[in-house]
Amino acid sequence: VRRYNQQGAVVVAASPAYMDNFERDIGIGYLIQRISQESGVEYIVLQSIDGIVLASKKVEKMLKIGQDPFLQSALTEGVAKSRITSFDGKEVLEVVKAFQSEEIPSGIFRIGLSLDGYRKVDSSYQKQMVLFSVILFFLGLLIIGVVIINQNYFVLDRSYKEIKTLTGNVLEAMHSAVVAVDEEGKIIMLNRLAEDLFGIKRSHTLNQKYDSIFPDDPCLIKQTMEKKRASQDVETVFKTLSGSSRNLLIGSSCLFD
Repeated sequence: VRRYNQQGAVVVAASPAYMDNFERDIGIGYLIQRISQESGVEYIVLQSIDGIVLASKKVEKMLKIGQDPFLQSALTEGVAKSRITSFDGKEVLEVVKAFQSEEIPSGIFRIGLSLDGYRKVDSSYQKQMVLFSVILFFLGLLIIGVVIINQNYFVLDRSYKEIKTLTGNVLEAMHSAVVAVDEEGKIIMLNRLAEDLFGIKRSHTLNQKYDSIFPDDPCLIKQTMEKKRASQDVETVFKTLSGSSRNLLIGSSCLFD
């Protein structure tokens, strides 16, 4: 080979045996064997009309091009085509492409790729999708539940306000003094007639302990809560802060739940 930068030539002398080995080591057969050892590659085949030209070690026999319409179409169309086929008892993805060569018979190049990795990814993906669907389902139920609860709460709140307004109007219109306490003994309701009768102000009385406002228990509320028994038409005398006395007819009862 002529030298590029200087005069002269590069001469390599080698024996025919060395050149044969060299050609075998860097030839297409060597490349096919190397590529077939890569993970995921099941087989590689160079196939002509007459049969197999070169193939990886796993290949013992292959269907001829003339007997397979898919291979025939790949050869005539000259474009890469793929299909799912069976090899050595399992499914593989086969990619086929026609080739032209001056050194070896022209034909098709076939490579079979393992689907094991794809199956694992697909299985994992399906499990993730199922889990994701379950999460979305329960999340949807939760959202629907929250919406329903909010709607029910809105309806109950509106009904409660209406009942509270109606109850307040009824109590205010009664011709009797009414005092109510909660389970802790705090005054939670006092109508206008009770203010006038006992000489106290509602603003200073609500949420206050009943005992601190009525230490003598004129309404018999303390007695009723202790005995858990109603009292009806009990006559008693109540002395106001101004010192005047009033005869009262008391009735009391417990409200549960």
